[in-house]
Amino acid sequence: LSSGILWGVGRFAGISFLLLVGVSLALSHSRSKQLSQKQTIKKYGLRGARIFAWGVLITAATFLFVPEGAIIFGILHLIGVSIILAIPFLNKRILNLALGIVVFWVGNFLNAYSISSPWLVWIGLPFTGFYSFDYYPLLPWFAFVLFGLFLGNSIYPHGKRSFSLRDRSQTTIIRFLSWMGRYSLSIYLLHQIILIPIIIFFF
Repeated sequence: LSSGILWGVGRFAGISFLLLVGVSLALSHSRSKQLSQKQTIKKYGLRGARIFAWGVLITAATFLFVPEGAIIFGILHLIGVSIILAIPFLNKRILNLALGIVVFWVGNFLNAYSISSPWLVWIGLPFTGFYSFDYYPLLPWFAFVLFGLFLGNSIYPHGKRSFSLRDRSQTTIIRFLSWMGRYSLSIYLLHQIILIPIIIFFF
C-alpha cells in the first residue's frame, strides 16, 4: 500500500514522530549541560542502541511470522541510528536545517533507484522487488530528526520555551498526552504486537 488515505495518515504520523524525536533530543541535551562530552556520547549512544535493538527484535518477529513483508529497517531502526548520528549536532540550529535539506534531497534522489544487492536497504537503496510493512531508510528520513533538532533548539533555546503559553498542564487531555509521551515506545511496541496477528489473519 503506497498511496491513499491510510498511507498518507501513516506518513504524517511517521514525520510527526521523527520531528518530535529531534525536538526531544534538543530539549534533553539542553537540560543536561553538566554532562561531559564522553557522558553525552554514552547517554545518547546507549539510548540509540536500545531503541535499535527493539527494532531488530521486530525484524526477527516479522521474518518469523510475515516474511513476505518483514520489517528490515523500520522506524525504530531509524530512530535508534538517528539518535547516535545526531550526537554531534545536538546543540546546532541552522546547521541542522541545512543538513536536513541536503539529506532529504539526496534521499529522494536515491529512492528513485533500486539495485540488485539487499545490503543498502537501510540507507535508502532498496533492491528490486523489495517490500516491507514499515520502511524508513536513513535517507531521506533522518532529515526530519535534523529538522526536529532545528525546531527544538529554535523554540526552546537553553531548554526554555521562547514564548509564553497559558498553563493547561493539569487538564485531562494534556495529562493523558503527557502520559502517552512518557510511554510512547511501550505503546508503539504494543501496537506492533496487536497488528502482526491481524496482518497474518487477513493476508
